[in-house]
Amino acid sequence: MHLVVAESKISALTDDQQWAGEVSFSPVTPDSNHVVVERVFVVPEFRHRGLASQLMARFVQLAIAKQWIIKIMCPYAKQYFKLHPEAQSVLLPQDRF
Repeated sequence: MHLVVAESKISALTDDQQWAGEVSFSPVTPDSNHVVVERVFVVPEFRHRGLASQLMARFVQLAIAKQWIIKIMCPYAKQYFKLHPEAQSVLLPQDRF
């Protein structure tokens, strides 16, 4: 499994290039450093293997590198940040758990 970063998503692909899931995101406004996590999705056959967590961890790395401030729309992303306080530095202080 490898993760591919694109303009508005990070996709998980198997070794044979089968799409297994993604985290999608977009800026709040054009040229904004405020970015919304819209959706984390994993294809059912790839669930319960930690893939969603891997996608979110890669997203957080990207957010740190690009100095994004993250807003959460996706329920899974919200849960991820609750379980990973070390990742909350990309959230506004009032949005941290």
